[in-house]
Amino acid sequence: MSTTGVVRRRGAAIFAAGALVVVLAAGVGYQVGRHQAPAVVWHTGVAYVGDHQAGITISGWTYGFMTSVPRWIDAAGNTHTDSWPDCVNPPVTQKLLTFATTTVTVAGAKWRQVLVVDCRQS
Repeated sequence: MSTTGVVRRRGAAIFAAGALVVVLAAGVGYQVGRHQAPAVVWHTGVAYVGDHQAGITISGWTYGFMTSVPRWIDAAGNTHTDSWPDCVNPPVTQKLLTFATTTVTVAGAKWRQVLVVDCRQS
C-alpha cells in the first residue's frame, strides 16, 4: 500500500472523529439548554396587598411574594432587583398587577415562582 492511501485513510478518520465530536457537543448543548431555560409565563390579575406581601389568584393558582421580588420594572421602565415594587402599595389595597412566573420543581415538589413584577401599567 502506498503512503498516499494511508494518509487519506488517516485524514478521513480524523475528519469523521471531528464530525462526531461536533454532533455530540451540539446534542449535549441542546439538552443542557433545554433543561436550563424554564418557560416564563406572564399574568395579569388583582393582587391583595398587605405590608410587603401580595397574593394573586388566577385560574386556580395562587401566586404570592413577600419582602422583595427578584426583579421589577418601575413606571419609567427602569429595572430594579431584590426589592419591593413601588406599585405594590399601600398596604390593605387591591392592585391590578402584571407579573411573570416560572414553574420550579425540587425533589418532586412543584410551585410557580414570581420572577418579575411590571409596574408600567399599574
